[in-house]
Amino acid sequence: MTSGRASASDRALPTSRTDARPVGAGQGVTIVIPAYHIEDRIERAVASAANQCGVETEVIVVIDDGSVETRDRVERLGLTGCRVLMNDRNLGAQATRNRGLAEASMPFVMFLDGDDFLSGELLRGLVDAAQVAAADLAFGPWRILTSEGELLPIQVPEPAASETIFWRWLVDEVWVSPTAVLWKTEYVRSIGGWDVRVRRHQDTELTLRAVARGARLGFSREGAGVYERHLGEHRITLSSTNYDSLLDVADFLLETDGAIPEATRRAAVSRYLYRMAVQAFRRGDEDFGEKALERSRQLGFHGHLGRVARLGSALLGAQRYNKLVPQVRRLLGGVPGFSN
Repeated sequence: MTSGRASASDRALPTSRTDARPVGAGQGVTIVIPAYHIEDRIERAVASAANQCGVETEVIVVIDDGSVETRDRVERLGLTGCRVLMNDRNLGAQATRNRGLAEASMPFVMFLDGDDFLSGELLRGLVDAAQVAAADLAFGPWRILTSEGELLPIQVPEPAASETIFWRWLVDEVWVSPTAVLWKTEYVRSIGGWDVRVRRHQDTELTLRAVARGARLGFSREGAGVYERHLGEHRITLSSTNYDSLLDVADFLLETDGAIPEATRRAAVSRYLYRMAVQAFRRGDEDFGEKALERSRQLGFHGHLGRVARLGSALLGAQRYNKLVPQVRRLLGGVPGFSN
């Protein structure tokens, strides 16, 4: 674990609105869109949010790179219920989202990255699901748009208890994109909003923090949030090289108590860390791989994921085996069952 970690008091917390504007009528949604070097996609994101049917919307674009072009592109859309805020300096994605959250006037809020967008009646379905379940957050369908322009099949979240969601997300990689997660505004404020200490897997930390605390969950099958998977240099998940932050995410989830037994959290987090170690070894990051593997072992996970991985790791050791896997794949053109 790295030293010098920020304390909980350093977390940038969203606050309630200080102006006198009333909360939106009905069960409306504020869509917070952090904008950072996203001039070429921002209009698509904003229009997709503002034009959702069957629900009142407020769109708040928070520009974090000082881009006048981004501001002008949004304002030229001429959409009612859309505001643009400009940070005085670069704050980072989490603090930028928290600024939008502090300004949200609607009962529900969604966080939509500027390169993603909404389709179908996603928001109406999520609001309906949240109301029926009296939920603190609701999950809806989502899909990936590849860098080649291909829309992959829609992923529909299956209703499940908190413990199952926590396990699926960390261990089985069955998760929901933030483009299809709706929050009760006051609830996400009450748990502190986005944690500025987290540099990677930010949505994992926030969502599972809520799930572990016992947040009431709703599930919808309407519409779809679209996550664009591309290799832009400013994509949040690609621009940060601070993988040690994943160790912090693991610790934060272990510390979050409530609805999920400690034994379940430890088991899930240990397997999550093992997967992070595997990925680190395969990209040549031995330093982080060793840290994640050691922490996984400390939490009690001593096996290996997959039959081939178990055999290879037993013979060569986890680090050496997982460093060799990409080379073998390139030579053989891909071998079924060689995933871990």
